[in-house]
Amino acid sequence: ITDLKFLNTQVFVNTTENIIFDNITAENSQTGLGQGTGSFAIRDGSINITVKNSDFITTSNGGYSTLVLTWAKDCTIDNNNITGTGNVGNLVYLNNYGGSANANGITKNSHNTISNNTITATNNGVFCYSLSISGPNNTIINNEIKNAKSNKTILISTHIVSDIEYLCDEIIVLK
Repeated sequence: ITDLKFLNTQVFVNTTENIIFDNITAENSQTGLGQGTGSFAIRDGSINITVKNSDFITTSNGGYSTLVLTWAKDCTIDNNNITGTGNVGNLVYLNNYGGSANANGITKNSHNTISNNTITATNNGVFCYSLSISGPNNTIINNEIKNAKSNKTILISTHIVSDIEYLCDEIIVLK
């Protein structure tokens, strides 16, 4: 799936395998899209989904997350620009809450790769982490993470997480 633009549209990928999203633009501005799921949601047993070379722009949407994986496996988020301004939720969120039983039997995020992204949160609300991770065996590599609040860059749910590999991430606190 390539060269699509979503404006104030929620996108769901449920219990799906082997999809590549390339050169997607997803803009969510001042709408309540994403409540409980994220505005671009890969979930419920999805396997081998790639999102690359894309732009995600979220502006004052009421505190809801942008790019969310819930119970996903072997997915890749690579070379994207993910930006949140105003009252937004987590920008990239590997979430273990609210998943549904699925044919693939996946009950947590695992073996996903978040790489080569620029993740920027400016003037963000109280719920916005640039990157929030839960689930085992995920790799976070070569991302540039910018956040207006130094205590809101990366959240790791340690009671659910094991074997996360971080390599060469640059974290910048915006002034």
